[in-house]
Amino acid sequence: FGEGSQPREGSDGGSKQPPAAAGAAAAGAGGSGSGDVLGPAALLDRIFESICRPLKVRVEQVPMMAPPLLLCYQLGQLTAFYHALLADILGQGAALSRTVDGCRELAHRTFLEQLKAAGDRLLRSPPAPPADLSPPAQVSQAMQLLQEIMAAHEGSLQAAASTPPQQQQQPAADGSDSSASAAAAESGA
Repeated sequence: FGEGSQPREGSDGGSKQPPAAAGAAAAGAGGSGSGDVLGPAALLDRIFESICRPLKVRVEQVPMMAPPLLLCYQLGQLTAFYHALLADILGQGAALSRTVDGCRELAHRTFLEQLKAAGDRLLRSPPAPPADLSPPAQVSQAMQLLQEIMAAHEGSLQAAASTPPQQQQQPAADGSDSSASAAAAESGA
């Protein structure tokens, strides 16, 4: 019964929606049926678009601080994990998925550049061997760093190997037993 119940000419009916939400509502209402309704992945993509730029800026700041080599490797592994997860949920073309992939590439490139620089420093000015012929301190430090990187890599492989069984035990969204259907699919393959 009020003035707000009748849309005025040239207005949006008095709605207080933000411009993006009003545009999405107009696209959903003015279309031809179910093709205009956003699916869950597209809706999440629109929601997450706003965090892409701040995330990218913060990840780009990390290489500027000259982080330790291990941190660059771990950042690359973490972003690779989240990229795979987001690509499965939102799709490869989603804004957040592309942003996290760009962050992964940056972390990987920074890791490789720092690793090459460390190796080049050792090659340019190789340390003199000590009198007892033990490895020089720089070589021992480099080996310790490589051992830490290998341990981090091994830990990520162990975590990845333990993930699929946990996912198979979760019930499907429709209430059916996904482990039974997964076992049936494997036996038929």
